Amino acid sequence: MADDDSINEYYNQDIPQHTTHLLDEEVLGQIKLNDPAITSLAVSWYEETGYAQSVNWTMERKSIGYNTQLKRLSICGLGDNTRSKSFCIGLADNQSIEDFIICDSELPLVIADESIMATLYPFFAHNNNLKSIEFDESSIGDDNTRMLAFSLKMRGNKSTLRKITFWDCSLGGEKVVGELMTALEGYDNLKELSLCDTEFGGKGGFASLAKLLQKTNCSLEKLDVSHNNLDNECCNILAKMLTKNRSLKVLNLSSCVFDEQGMRSLSNSLVNNNILKHLICKQSSIGSIGLKVLSSRLPYMISSLKVLDLSGCAIDDRGAAALGSALKSSVTAVKALELNQTSSISSAGWNDFCVCLRDSNSSLKRLSIANCDIDEVKITVLSNALLNNSTLKTLILSHNNLDSHRINVYGLMHRRPIGADPWQSFSSVLRHPDSGLEELDMHGCGLTDEDVIGFANDLANNTSLRSLVLSGNGLTRRSWDVFSLFLFNKTSIQATYESNHTLCSLSKPGDSNLPDHLVSSLQTNGLGTGVARQKILWHYFLSGGGTINVKQFLDMDMNVLPQAISWIGRADDEGHTLMFTLLQSMPYLFDTDGMKALQNSGKASSSQKQRRVF
Repeated sequence: MADDDSINEYYNQDIPQHTTHLLDEEVLGQIKLNDPAITSLAVSWYEETGYAQSVNWTMERKSIGYNTQLKRLSICGLGDNTRSKSFCIGLADNQSIEDFIICDSELPLVIADESIMATLYPFFAHNNNLKSIEFDESSIGDDNTRMLAFSLKMRGNKSTLRKITFWDCSLGGEKVVGELMTALEGYDNLKELSLCDTEFGGKGGFASLAKLLQKTNCSLEKLDVSHNNLDNECCNILAKMLTKNRSLKVLNLSSCVFDEQGMRSLSNSLVNNNILKHLICKQSSIGSIGLKVLSSRLPYMISSLKVLDLSGCAIDDRGAAALGSALKSSVTAVKALELNQTSSISSAGWNDFCVCLRDSNSSLKRLSIANCDIDEVKITVLSNALLNNSTLKTLILSHNNLDSHRINVYGLMHRRPIGADPWQSFSSVLRHPDSGLEELDMHGCGLTDEDVIGFANDLANNTSLRSLVLSGNGLTRRSWDVFSLFLFNKTSIQATYESNHTLCSLSKPGDSNLPDHLVSSLQTNGLGTGVARQKILWHYFLSGGGTINVKQFLDMDMNVLPQAISWIGRADDEGHTLMFTLLQSMPYLFDTDGMKALQNSGKASSSQKQRRVF
């Protein structure tokens, strides 16, 4: 269970709980009245759409500064003008904002002879409720970074700040970055630090970062240094840090320039690290040699490494074979593997990799191979491996269009032959009684209605699959009608009972292309236990308008009737209400002599039964 929680922590990111209001005249009025309905505010300074440009902030700045209801503030397009200065002066007095975001802003060095960070110094230094600071796509520069570092250093209450994010921002040189890292010492509750694409300060910057992470009171759990000039030398610095750090759980090194030499240092450090859970190296330059180095260390790591992301790392057959062999080991802790955008592995390479899926000792629970140029041969290799696998729970196959390989020498796609099914081999996985798959993503795979209707038939007896993503395939109502019948067959009670009661999702979150009746059936399946009973109660016994229909019981065999009564009477309001109405309509059930006579006759006509009931 703890392993599953660790995986879910990585894939299920926090979603803001506040409804964000864009600043306009009405919202400004509510802010001035300290309206508790306005807790999240977005302020746009863009000339075309930004209402903030038209506000006289000299008069209105107290509306922001004295507001006690605001919890989240997002500022976009902040520029160099006196209105911005007045707005920031007002903001500096605010003590309620917990999440502060500046995006798409060319932060000026000075506004009216003072740097913007100097103006906001009281906000960063004295707002005791501040939990997160985020700068996105904004040019900060040396002076503003230095002033921010000073503000954080002078902050009295350092216990509330949990998260600091710099994304696509220029922070400045090694010296000023060092000042920022030094300022973060003492922030014992800081859990997340993102320095993504910040032109981070070279060797000196990573040395100051490593020094921070080696502090005994450091509690940082997530570190993102992706899209920076992290070469082998910088990787060595981080590797040494990992041997001493006792808090870091997630490390993102995506799109960095270190190669197999840097990966060797990193892998060696992880052999003695039992804290790091997620290692992300997407779009990195490690290649197959670096992957072989990492794979050779995986069986010897005492780490709790659960998620390994190697998407887009130009892995070939040699790397795939090494990785598959390493993951085959029962001592390897990796539970989730991302190999998206890996198109250079041949069918032979996939066959070698799949040794980890064929082995019963494999601990792999999630495999993502989206956009991997999977063809009919490769899907057959994968399917054959999965036939003997009951541990894999999540499989991501999105953006692998098997029909896209039907290209002739003139660049034209061959029409799929009538009756041909490139996904036929995979159907056997869905039909297999021991399949453990719970989530299957086939978004954008070029599926046809015929493919999907075949999947519905294959899933007839599947009781494990809960999510099947089929969006992005241009499916028609034909597919959805088949799935509607598959999920809730209303032709008889027996047919309803034998319907699928497990599948509860057919699309990505937010996709509204599914028919309402299909959405309703999926939501019913999502209720958990007792779904079959609920479907039968609702459709056959609880008719529209809340009335109870007991006619279904009239022709029921008397030997079955007691079991049926017990079944509908399980503890919920609908079952109890139905049982009460049923017993009112069939009082002879309490007359033992009448019951015996009825059982002995066994051939009472429907009209006779109805006379006894009514």
